[in-house]
Amino acid sequence: MCIELFELFGVSFLAVMLTMTLLWGLGCYYKNVGIVDIGWAASFFLIAVACLLFGDGNTSKKIFIVTLVMIWSGRLLWHLWQRFDFKVEDPRYTKIMKGFGSENYEFKVYLMFMFQGLLVLVLSTPFILVSGYSETPWEFYEGLGLAVWLIGFYGETVSDRQMARFKRNPDNKGKVCREGWWNYSRHPNYFFEWVVWIGYFLIALPTWGGMFTIISPFIILILLTRVSGIPPAERQALESKGEQYREYQKTTSAFVPWFPK
Repeated sequence: MCIELFELFGVSFLAVMLTMTLLWGLGCYYKNVGIVDIGWAASFFLIAVACLLFGDGNTSKKIFIVTLVMIWSGRLLWHLWQRFDFKVEDPRYTKIMKGFGSENYEFKVYLMFMFQGLLVLVLSTPFILVSGYSETPWEFYEGLGLAVWLIGFYGETVSDRQMARFKRNPDNKGKVCREGWWNYSRHPNYFFEWVVWIGYFLIALPTWGGMFTIISPFIILILLTRVSGIPPAERQALESKGEQYREYQKTTSAFVPWFPK
């Protein structure tokens, strides 16, 4: 069992590293390393494919979780691809790149791509465990995990659509979106993304070693609230919207949806 899981991790590792290396080359060519976000979503999809093809676990459970991952990562990939512009770099990465300096620049960028690839592999532990070893019978946690996943996926999808609709209206340029979920949270898309990962954890919980997959929603929570999610988004919003956004900060929850003050 351990050998089979090790092999599945190995296949997933190769798929992710090759994908990130290819996108690193494209990012350097177009001078836009924001393409790493495309690699982030695509890597989860590729790991799901690897789990489906090479996982030796319970077939029905494997198909169950792989289907959820493919739906989620496929939607995220399409959403990011629609927003991506080779000619315009994400301000978040512009600031990161300035800190790299000019010496060994491309190598430093490559290390950043590889780090994100390794992070994807760690986060994918719930999928890999369920696909590689799931001899236990179906339990309550799988159903609970599906319910939580559906709430997260629905909320994330609706939040992204509400924001996209708001931005398409030229009259809203420079304004703060308070439509739908954005009236209850400044970052509802991030909150529901975290809920999706709680669903994956619950689905993996009955599996051997499943309790340790709590690391996935924990890492996602840290990334969203402390690293690459809310902090840079808030800074960018303050720069572009100023006092309007400061007022929004005073009245609206940053993460968990709640009634505005």
